Amino acid sequence: MPLYLLRFKVETCLKHEKDLTVPYGGVQSSFLFSRQAEEDGHVSVQLELAAANYEEPWGGAAGTLLPPVLDALSFAAGTPLLLRDLELVLKHETGKQGCFFLMAPYTTSRKAKKETVLSAIYGSRLELGEIPPLQPILLDMFGVLNEPIPHMVPILGHAGAGWFAGESGEAFLVPNGWAGLPDGDGPVLNNMSEQVTRVSVAFEAIRRIFDEASANLLLSVYTPQSSLMKALNAEYSFHEAGHASGIGLNHKLAAGVLNSTFFGAIEEWRSDGVAFEAARRTLPLATVGTLIASNFITRFGIDAHRKGSLDLDTDVNSALLLFNSSD
Repeated sequence: MPLYLLRFKVETCLKHEKDLTVPYGGVQSSFLFSRQAEEDGHVSVQLELAAANYEEPWGGAAGTLLPPVLDALSFAAGTPLLLRDLELVLKHETGKQGCFFLMAPYTTSRKAKKETVLSAIYGSRLELGEIPPLQPILLDMFGVLNEPIPHMVPILGHAGAGWFAGESGEAFLVPNGWAGLPDGDGPVLNNMSEQVTRVSVAFEAIRRIFDEASANLLLSVYTPQSSLMKALNAEYSFHEAGHASGIGLNHKLAAGVLNSTFFGAIEEWRSDGVAFEAARRTLPLATVGTLIASNFITRFGIDAHRKGSLDLDTDVNSALLLFNSSD
């Protein structure tokens, strides 16, 4: 029977230095006080339940298990604890296909504005080959690494809702997009179902932008079809390592230095350059060429055509910067 991990938000003024685990009904409910910020008026509570379907653990936790626990804590602490939003649902189902289910509010940017939508995805993990260790390469290039390199996990999305459905769906599921994971704990999920769909549209754009010989050379890195996903995943993995290099993307975001579309584009352009150099130092020359060609297809076949245009879209601007630096 699948195991579900659920995380709820509980409204309270109660503070504690350490997490608190309360057993009830054969289930351990963990109150994550250690993750509270000083100004937070809530705490997250996390529990795991085995169930045949998604409705059972959600209804059981919110209707049967948590209310008595919250009542007991309210009485003991002398302050109310009120059950509020469901923040996160993770489904773990053992099996060779590595299937999973995620559902929670997810935040992403659209036309320079952040939007949060309750989103869900059901998928399975893909094996697309190992990415070489990049931390030693970045340390050699920059002398310091201020944040961990994001771990990219390729997945195959079978069904989705919210930000993970339809033509506007997200192809990258970043950990700090999920409610309840503000620190970005966890891997980046690379939805290859969405990536392949986007690349198929890029083929026409590449043939329209470049002359026949150049277009054939670029698109040859995705032939045969079996090499397409592998090339895309390698490209994105090296690109994310580029973001982690130097000061680090999260440090820049926290400092507010990427507060415009163009500054964000410079960060994307910089990350591309770091990825190319890290690949040169790590991979066989032919594989480096594949990675760079895949990047050109992404930038000129997809990013350059986003609806936000130069005024509102970071990726459109990064494609322009790449074009100017390729002269």
